Amino acid sequence: IAGLPVAIDPRYSRIAFDGGKLVGIALCKVVGDAMKVVALAVEPKSRLSGVQMQMLVAVGPEAFNSGARVQRFEAGRRQPDTQRLAQRLDATLLESRICFEKSLVDPN
Repeated sequence: IAGLPVAIDPRYSRIAFDGGKLVGIALCKVVGDAMKVVALAVEPKSRLSGVQMQMLVAVGPEAFNSGARVQRFEAGRRQPDTQRLAQRLDATLLESRICFEKSLVDPN
């Protein structure tokens, strides 16, 4: 998408609407075996609706089919909502202490 400082791929990105109103975006790309979440934003009034989780879960199979085996995203100290999302996804905190990783491989 032109104008973004980091390239993303629409195949691995999602937007969410509620009643015709844009409420969230998940902009992602696949690099090697990782789907990287470049931007994840949800309108404040919609943060408790689960839309973040829905977008990340929806993009997982497409990324997996393209070779991604993990999903990576950052959650800084000032992003408690993203940190809670990582916990709900059962993501692993990496050594950087701001980057989380969630396996896309089905354990069964």
